[in-house]
Amino acid sequence: MRLTAVHIEKFRGLGSVRLELPPTTLLIGENNSGKSSVLDAIRLALSRAAGRKTGTFEPYDYYLGTPTAEPQSADPISVTLTFTADAGEVLQDEFTQMLGDALVTDNAGRPFLIFRVTSAFDRALNDFVAEWQFMDVAGNALGPKSRRPSILQDFQRLFPVFYLSALRDAVREFRTGSFWTSFIKNPAIPADLKQQLQEQINQLNRAVLDAHGSLRTVKDHLAKVRDLVPLGGTNTVDIDALPGRLSDLLTSTQVNISGITGASIPLARHGAGTQSLSVLFLFQAYLTAMLQQQYSALSTPILALEEPEAHLHPFATRSLWSTLEAIPGQKIIASHSGDLLANAPLSSIRRLYAANGATQIGSIPNGLLTADEERKVQFHITASRGELLFARCWLLFEGESEHWMLEGLARAKTRDVDRWGVRMIAYRVSGHECLLKVANALGIPWFLLADGDDQGKKTVAGGTKYLNAANAIDRILQIPEASIELHLCANGFGAVFESHISAQKKQLVTATKGSLQYWEQVLKAKDDTPKPTVIQEVVQHIEQGVTPPPRLLDVLDRTLRLAGA
Repeated sequence: MRLTAVHIEKFRGLGSVRLELPPTTLLIGENNSGKSSVLDAIRLALSRAAGRKTGTFEPYDYYLGTPTAEPQSADPISVTLTFTADAGEVLQDEFTQMLGDALVTDNAGRPFLIFRVTSAFDRALNDFVAEWQFMDVAGNALGPKSRRPSILQDFQRLFPVFYLSALRDAVREFRTGSFWTSFIKNPAIPADLKQQLQEQINQLNRAVLDAHGSLRTVKDHLAKVRDLVPLGGTNTVDIDALPGRLSDLLTSTQVNISGITGASIPLARHGAGTQSLSVLFLFQAYLTAMLQQQYSALSTPILALEEPEAHLHPFATRSLWSTLEAIPGQKIIASHSGDLLANAPLSSIRRLYAANGATQIGSIPNGLLTADEERKVQFHITASRGELLFARCWLLFEGESEHWMLEGLARAKTRDVDRWGVRMIAYRVSGHECLLKVANALGIPWFLLADGDDQGKKTVAGGTKYLNAANAIDRILQIPEASIELHLCANGFGAVFESHISAQKKQLVTATKGSLQYWEQVLKAKDDTPKPTVIQEVVQHIEQGVTPPPRLLDVLDRTLRLAGA
């Protein structure tokens, strides 16, 4: 059984969101889109604080709907977590004995656990009060047996949540008091071996002291204290070159990693990337140890992890996904890394975005894409190093000529598509419909530019199927001409293409100059100059002040509006 859904209401900036969770979930979205809030809501709801009346949430965890709202008058926070048995999974007797009073089943007989934490300000107590309860599938609270404190303790032991923030610092994480402490305190060393090790430490300290004349002198002078102050025993002063006790020696344990030269260097002296990755692997070891030492073999840990790619080189980040999947338990990961995203399966991605003043969550449901379509979409994502899914808007067109024309036009006419998160996509290889399916599923607005030929008409017809409630005029533009090059010729840039007529093909240009047929003949008679080179010459003319084709400029303006410019 694992966490399959979370429904968060009135928590920080999240009004109401429901998130379906695969075994490993990758949360993406812009800053302040709510990724960290989702992780914190899960962590707080499953932490031991849920067993207390107060202290689960801070005042500013409450949803403040207006600039003058106060936490004391805010709507209650509600976090509902649904745990579901996988298909064919049979719950072990020990599990049902512990949580049987909280288990419910759906119409198909599949077992569920639905756990809800709510919190609001209680004016009678003049404090914020948290409540927890298990629910049935209809959303009703279960009976008193499910409210026993012991069942909450068993539930938290079976589904422990661990949180690792983006601010990973080896100095902090490998010190006493952090989860590093769990490895070095109360060591599982047999008593006879402990005694033997302690004697070896004592001998080593004596040997160092005997070899160090200055320290012997210090010891002799400090021994004079007993002449003035009554002290027990005769050996009143000792000096330890090493920690004198085994427990102290373990406390000072230090992690060293070889540098480029092979020298063993303390971890804290390495770069931020090595430190961050080391903390991640330490956390993996910590989880493994905790499951063995403190939790049941039935436990399914939930790891909430922020920006695991922090400080890592892109090559290291690209291989990070397999590392994360190897960590035991369920993972919920928030990331801004395109390299990590490019290596994650599409089914794992959840995109948080704002729409109509509220946070929405987009995902690609099972069955939306065929295997062939998924492969094509994954190609685009990998080729863009994941940037595709971070975009605010997609501008789709057929091929390379459109790319260089629109990219150059945006630069020449100061349409800052990068600032506003517009991603340009050539759909010739993959087709456009699979991309529009993904855009709609993830909540990414799109604009489609099509040629005026028969294929362009098919493109428009295909795009129209995915408008949903949008108007076609806001999402699709089909140029009148059969190609982008012909459109440029018909809109004042024919001379550029005329300058590239091949001498051997010049006799093919026979139509009346300036007619559409004439420009078609000019393009057929073009020399060996690559099309993108000719397009860049067009862009140079625009940069020098020549008026660009108004329809293409309108494409950029409409796309930028979709992106929120």
